[in-house]
Order: sequence, then C-alpha cells, then structure tokens
Amino acid sequence: MNRKFVKENKKVLREFLGKAIVNFFVNQGKRDIARMIDKDPELRKVRSDLIKQTKELNKRLPALKKSNPELYKILAQ
Repeated sequence: MNRKFVKENKKVLREFLGKAIVNFFVNQGKRDIARMIDKDPELRKVRSDLIKQTKELNKRLPALKKSNPELYKILAQ
C-alpha cells in the first residue's frame, strides 16, 4: 500500500472508527434500556400506550394538514 495514501486518509479512518465505536455503545445502551422496560410491567404498559397514541396521531395528521396547516407545522416539529 502506498504510504502517501495512508498518510492522507488517517483522518477519515479515525472518524470512521470513532463513529463505529460510538454507535456500538449507543446501541448497547438502547438494548439495556429496552430490556429494563420489558421487565417492568408498568413501563411496558406506558410504552404500549405511547405506541398506540403515536399511531393514532399519524392517522389524524393528513386530515389536520388540510384543515389547519399552522397547527400541522407546529406538531411536525
């Protein structure tokens, strides 16, 4: 491998490896949190309620966009 190529791309390689390591630890944390939620019945119920409300809101948004575009922009943020 050409030394010039390695020298020029060290920054790109460092950024790539840094992002890969960060993503690994972030995803591991998400899995741990999901496991904790699954173990606790109250948190599991709250999560299922949030999922239901999100689905309901997504169904109502297209009609709201036509009737009240200002409110739609606020909710979309």
